[in-house]
Amino acid sequence: MRLKEKLKNWYLNFTQFKWTIGIAEFEPTVILDPKSKLKIHWVKHKCKDSWFADPFILKETEGSIHILVEEFFYSNNKGRISLLVVNRNKWVLEQIIPVIELDTHLSFPAYYRKGGKVYIYPESTKSGKLTLYEYDEKEGYAVAVKVICNRPLADAIIYDLDGNKVVLATTSPGDNGKVLDIYPYQDNPNVDPERRCYFKTNVARNAGLPFMVGNRVIRPAQDCTRSYGSCVVLQEMIVDNGKIEFNEIKRIYSPLFNYHEAFHTFNVFENRLVAVDAEGFRYGLLAQIIYHTREMFRRWSKKKH
Repeated sequence: MRLKEKLKNWYLNFTQFKWTIGIAEFEPTVILDPKSKLKIHWVKHKCKDSWFADPFILKETEGSIHILVEEFFYSNNKGRISLLVVNRNKWVLEQIIPVIELDTHLSFPAYYRKGGKVYIYPESTKSGKLTLYEYDEKEGYAVAVKVICNRPLADAIIYDLDGNKVVLATTSPGDNGKVLDIYPYQDNPNVDPERRCYFKTNVARNAGLPFMVGNRVIRPAQDCTRSYGSCVVLQEMIVDNGKIEFNEIKRIYSPLFNYHEAFHTFNVFENRLVAVDAEGFRYGLLAQIIYHTREMFRRWSKKKH
């Protein structure tokens, strides 16, 4: 292997990213106030070869919180869907339970409950489709039920829009762009989008499930203008005579110095808790300095030529 290739491989390995997850109390006045900041409890664990992101709180008990996440492994550069049991007094990870694992990458384990059952529809853009799984909470495993859409949808959300279930998602390869597709949620997985919403900047991608504050519907979105998921953008979603408007309320950035690269999930659980995540570097501050120095030089060289 030539020296240039060795240096490239070293750089890619040394500047790998990692994510961490946290839980905050649901406080409407804090959430909607542009100047207020969340009080986040960051989950502590001893995992060195993997990280957790895209948290969705499944349930809470007196002593623990159960969270569906993307669990990513450096060894195979791939994520699976896992359930984390977190001690809510010490905010320490107590148990990891694998839920869904495929040959392709999985993330963003959005879910809904119906008839006492849990249905998960994780992102799987590499497989080219969005699949619905029935999850048995007692046994701890999930079984594929059906394909929702035969398209590579990113961070899809099933939502009740004007009495009709729809799927809100961006579509790869433009999943970090300005277009939010709205698909009817029906038995035909080959259906086309019934409408599209266009944004002025790259804030179309979902960051979590829409939630209510009073009579206002709030959609968490990601700002991917400068980089992937650099911050969460809270938008008020207004539906009037079939027209949909998204008005920005607030932007939320990571409060952590060592995890300041991105902050791209905001999931409200039963108006009591909020699950978030933040991105940093696997090898800390030195990797951060090397990465950003190279990025500055790369952008400078691009402008020069």
